[in-house]
Amino acid sequence: MKESTFKDQVAVVTGAGEGIGLEIARRLALQGAAVLLNDMNEELAVKAAQDISTAGGTCLAVGGRCC
Repeated sequence: MKESTFKDQVAVVTGAGEGIGLEIARRLALQGAAVLLNDMNEELAVKAAQDISTAGGTCLAVGGRCC
């Protein structure tokens, strides 16, 4: 996929603090999406968002249950 595949798109990824959710969030952000990372463990979500932002992605971390 091209880097701008998801330009001007917004993605919400649950379970984004680690594992598959983190990797999905990272790939979406680095391909141009603005990503909201959600995880029950807020510390993991914040760390993931910092790492993605440092790599050049646009994201926001939100801790807690989403449903």
